[in-house]
Amino acid sequence: MPPLLLLLALATCSDAKRVKTTLGPVDGERVITTDYRYNKTVIFDSFYGLPFAAAPTGQGRFAPPSPATPWVEPRDATKDGSPVPWLTVCYQVVGLIPFSSEDCLYLNVHVPAVVEDEEEEGLAVMVWLTGGAFALGGGPWYGPDYWMGHNIVLVTVNYRVGPAGFLTLGMEEAPGNAGLWDQTAALTWVQGNIREFGGDPNRVTLAGESAGSFSSFYHLSSPTSRGLFHRIIGQSGVGGLSPGYHHWSPEEGFRLGTEAAVLLGCPQIDTHARLACLREVSYAALSAVDFEDGIISMPVLDSAWSPSPFFPTDPAVVWEEGSFDTTVDILLGSNADEGLLGTQVILTMPFLPLSSFSTPSRLTCER
Repeated sequence: MPPLLLLLALATCSDAKRVKTTLGPVDGERVITTDYRYNKTVIFDSFYGLPFAAAPTGQGRFAPPSPATPWVEPRDATKDGSPVPWLTVCYQVVGLIPFSSEDCLYLNVHVPAVVEDEEEEGLAVMVWLTGGAFALGGGPWYGPDYWMGHNIVLVTVNYRVGPAGFLTLGMEEAPGNAGLWDQTAALTWVQGNIREFGGDPNRVTLAGESAGSFSSFYHLSSPTSRGLFHRIIGQSGVGGLSPGYHHWSPEEGFRLGTEAAVLLGCPQIDTHARLACLREVSYAALSAVDFEDGIISMPVLDSAWSPSPFFPTDPAVVWEEGSFDTTVDILLGSNADEGLLGTQVILTMPFLPLSSFSTPSRLTCER
């Protein structure tokens, strides 16, 4: 279980500060709770449901994120004021998660209200990327309580998962890697805004578990993310080095995207017509095709068709050449017993011979 997932009772009051972001002012809420590990009262300000990009609907489906619309009047960023955005996660595969939506590109910010030994330049910042095999997950699933006593600012992020986040048609308008571009947009938002919340934009740690850990290392391999973070904490996964869960080649990504389109009733030869058709498909139907040929939702090498690719070079080559930002500090580990998520499938079906699993890499549910 990731250490950020908490089930603590909270008390709130109304004296959290107003913060002026680049998009408009936001009002948060003050939270008072107890860190029972140390029997210590913790007070922090939370800002929920802050948009870092526009809703990826209509022409935005499958495309990299576009800028969010600014506002003038203060935005109520409390749980009571934004009951849907603070709970909303991006639409999940097979649509089984409540409060999932295509309008989902929000993040939450949590800031200690009482800081011990406050540094003049601001607090260190952790940006947390959810795990979930690139098919599930959301920022609101992770809370700040056990972190606020350690004098850091915590940012939890939504990004598109499933086909909406990773399907490609091998064209600039639907290049794949939309979920990774969402993460980049969130990191860019942090650079432009976190100082106003009391954070130091020059001390940003990108952290995640499983698919979130894979994502962190994919950002390290990509020049598009250079300078947006300074440290990585990876829990169970290195993008570009895993033999089981990995990114697709251009050919594999295009084949899987085409197969998904045909299954969804969009068999047009012209890729632009195929894209227009897929933009009209219901989100429930779109998410349901993710398991038709293994798990199709993985990053893809996109330089063959994108003038501004997320992966100008295969990450495996980047690691071999050492052409990534070597100034980034890395803390890498794994979560205990995480492999049981996949092996449990085998243990509960002893009557199936191992030969029935043609692709061993697909026995694991999490990256």
